[in-house]
Amino acid sequence: MMSDEAGGGAAAEIAGGGAEQPGGGGATPEWLGRLPDDLKGDVNLTRYADVEALARGHLEARSKLGAPKLPTADTAIDNFEMFHAARPADAAAYEISVPDGYDAQFGDGFRALAHEIGLHPSQAKKIVDFNNSAVAGQLQAAQDAAKAEVDSFKTELTSKGGDYQAQLNSVTAMLEKHGLGDPDETMKAVEGIEAQLGASRTLKLLFGLAQGFGEPATPPADGGSGAPSPANLDSMTIDQVRAVRQEKMANPEWVKKANTAGTQENREYNNFIAAEARAVERARRG
Repeated sequence: MMSDEAGGGAAAEIAGGGAEQPGGGGATPEWLGRLPDDLKGDVNLTRYADVEALARGHLEARSKLGAPKLPTADTAIDNFEMFHAARPADAAAYEISVPDGYDAQFGDGFRALAHEIGLHPSQAKKIVDFNNSAVAGQLQAAQDAAKAEVDSFKTELTSKGGDYQAQLNSVTAMLEKHGLGDPDETMKAVEGIEAQLGASRTLKLLFGLAQGFGEPATPPADGGSGAPSPANLDSMTIDQVRAVRQEKMANPEWVKKANTAGTQENREYNNFIAAEARAVERARRG
């Protein structure tokens, strides 16, 4: 027959027990004698050696029952209601900033999602800040790459005697005349082409179209350093060539340099004179 000392400890621990009974024998704790008769014989209470052990056991059980059973990292989540305590009462409470150029609906959609899955506002903000930083970095990288591509195109065009600014002016004139009517819509169309072809190939396409539409390549209106190349001058009428030359000669500094042999301005002046002569000859023949 098993002795009283054989019971107690292990069984009590497996049952989630409290403090071990003094003496380990399973005798009724003395403090139970002060309870009403209907509680004295409760086997659950006999596990606690004293009132302090009972109180601690009760608090521990309450804490376990009150805490949500959060899923582990490898547990699928179908119902997010367990996180309701972390989320604000209204999704509008989330502070969501949208990167420049993005539709505000992006922020509204994330607010609804954050509220559904119970994100704390600080968690939502960290996610938004990370996204915005990543988007800004991608946009900056794309802008830097596009600028480098345009700079390379300018260098190549100039090395072949072309005038980037003058041809760009001809593209602007072409789009104003033959675009979609709405400048914003026209630029959206150009941006769409650029997204497919890249910056330099888009410029080549537009420069070619402008030449095909017969738009003269004119230098900047401020009399800057750009000037039409001989090929571009030959696409102009005699009046257009003279207008460009007169615009250049309205700048005293340009005229001074044009009178100095070997300067860029002197070469430009000679190109104007030669182009006027060719235009006169074309008009005579035509």
